[in-house]
Amino acid sequence: MFGIANLGYVILGMLVAWKNIEFDRITTWGGLAALLIIAATSIDLKDSPKIPALLIFLGSASYSIFLTHRSLISASTKIVQKANLGKKIDGFFAPAILAVLAVVLGCIFYFLIGKKMTVFLRKNLVEKMFHPQAQGRI
Repeated sequence: MFGIANLGYVILGMLVAWKNIEFDRITTWGGLAALLIIAATSIDLKDSPKIPALLIFLGSASYSIFLTHRSLISASTKIVQKANLGKKIDGFFAPAILAVLAVVLGCIFYFLIGKKMTVFLRKNLVEKMFHPQAQGRI
């Protein structure tokens, strides 16, 4: 079901972008979203396959990606405009390139700053707040 829904999104996105065809939002995009939700809720977690390390890393970095993506996309767009690269980058692929760039840079931010900050805050704030009796022990 995941594959069918994702393939449907790709096909609809390509038709909208290339053929300038408009679809009814509820019946097409909503139907595919419902299919994704049904697929996600029907997964039996006991029998699920091992999650790839890349997906685990992206999940860990997701908050850093969320925090940085808007400013990274804005800065990248301004750089592309200033460098006059807009004519060289196809309008269909430009958002995809910017999205990938934002994810990669968000992951770098997580690796260099977010991960260390999480460890620091967990040690110095969370453990002291929720485990104050552990401070006196050695």
